[in-house]
Amino acid sequence: MLESYCGVGGWTDGAQRSGFLQRCFGVESDKDVAGAFAEYHAKEKNTEIFVSRVESLLGEEGHPVKNGSDAEGLLNLLKVQSVDVFAGSPLCEGFTSLNAHSSGAKALEKRKHVRYWGQAVLKLQPRYELMQMVPEHISEKHKAHITSLLLLPAREGDQLQSYFLRNHDCGAEGRRNRSVRMATGTGTRSHQCTRATPG
Repeated sequence: MLESYCGVGGWTDGAQRSGFLQRCFGVESDKDVAGAFAEYHAKEKNTEIFVSRVESLLGEEGHPVKNGSDAEGLLNLLKVQSVDVFAGSPLCEGFTSLNAHSSGAKALEKRKHVRYWGQAVLKLQPRYELMQMVPEHISEKHKAHITSLLLLPAREGDQLQSYFLRNHDCGAEGRRNRSVRMATGTGTRSHQCTRATPG
């Protein structure tokens, strides 16, 4: 599994608890946060963290891959190690109404990360793709962004499913809601999320 925008590794933690995770690469651009990921998963010998921007892994203009960098190391690994599951939670600041960057140039820049997630799907060709995001990103206001995202895996023939998850559905306190998108590659059996509302 490769978890982009991993933070301290929410998707990684869930995969570890499932008992099926063989190897995981976390990608995080913030060194301090990456350090927290490494500390939290220190006992898990099958998990590695790479300090890199997703843009560098995709070859985006202005984000070169430097010699000896984590980005270079991960790209070399991905030449010999296929990715079964690609997971990530792209930056939500450009979508949520609770953040100062919900409008303007900063917001547009942050919304690009949803497209980067889709581009990574095309690059990695995983069997399963998972994304968690604030519910606001599927509002009419952001229709253009979500449409461009959905078209990327769909044009590869992937099967797309969308769900709304609520904390209390999963036994957690609070009223926080999240939008979760799951896609499966062609020929891969899809799984029903039993504790979610289709969206």
